[in-house]
Amino acid sequence: MDHFHSATRLQVNKTLSEVDLVNKAHTRAKELSGGQKRKLCVGMALVGDPKVIILDEPSAGMDPYSRRHLWSLLKAKKTDRVIILTTHFMDEADILSGNCAVVMATPQYHTFPRGQGLSFHSTVLHLT
Repeated sequence: MDHFHSATRLQVNKTLSEVDLVNKAHTRAKELSGGQKRKLCVGMALVGDPKVIILDEPSAGMDPYSRRHLWSLLKAKKTDRVIILTTHFMDEADILSGNCAVVMATPQYHTFPRGQGLSFHSTVLHLT
């Protein structure tokens, strides 16, 4: 195994450990629970040490222990990077945010030449 593959394997193993999925390393994604799939998505977003991470409701479907573990991980990872996330949990927004925007989205239905579509008009209600 060359250096690239061994470095990749180390990064994957480290990430699996960080998101608490080491015991599921050889499990197909479709066989994971909803909360485990969320952990996998967060892990995939962290691979490669990106400077910007975008997460859509990362703790949805997680048990309280896993949610707190994820929050600790994201707090540790937010140094020198931007993490943009959506959430319905106000405590999650409060714990994880440096800046917080409350956004209201209004759906708008459209008819296009190839069918119908949905777009959203968003309004920032509050920014801290």
